[in-house]
Amino acid sequence: MINRDYLLSFFAWPTGTAACPVAALKPLTADAVALKNVIKNFVASGGTAGHIGVQWTWYMLSENWGSVMNASQRPAKADPKKVAKIAILMTDGEFNLSYFDASTVGEVYNDAGKEPTRTAAKTLCTAMRDKGIEIFTIGFDLNEENAQATLQNCASPDTGKIKHFYQAANGTELNQAFQDIARNIESLALTK
Repeated sequence: MINRDYLLSFFAWPTGTAACPVAALKPLTADAVALKNVIKNFVASGGTAGHIGVQWTWYMLSENWGSVMNASQRPAKADPKKVAKIAILMTDGEFNLSYFDASTVGEVYNDAGKEPTRTAAKTLCTAMRDKGIEIFTIGFDLNEENAQATLQNCASPDTGKIKHFYQAANGTELNQAFQDIARNIESLALTK
């Protein structure tokens, strides 16, 4: 669970100005237009608290959190024969913001908090897979030396022709990764 630690609404270091992202969470929906409208308004800035993205992904797929959503937005109960729970995690892989027990601005950045963000993300991914969630990961424009290993660790193991980890350096490769994942998900649905 994400703590309400110091700087949850973090401040950009070293300026000290408020830098909490303004993007709101979009609950589960089949409304492609609404999803595209949310995505087109995203703005890249600040750092990457990837473990929080992983945690929220789990919240959106877990029926344990369904009660906080409107009925139409709640995830279905797990049923291997009828319901597939699939997560697609896309990040630059830097995982350079931490919120665990931070008490200063400096402790928020670069794993200075209680638990390194990569460790938290890997732990969460393992727990999600243990609950039957299939995880696909996409590393977009990976520059950090541990980014690929973290995303490969988070992804479900490849099975047969189903690949779970992708890298993309530009929009064309990113689109191709999403197309491949969509085909893989269709293939998974047909085999189960």
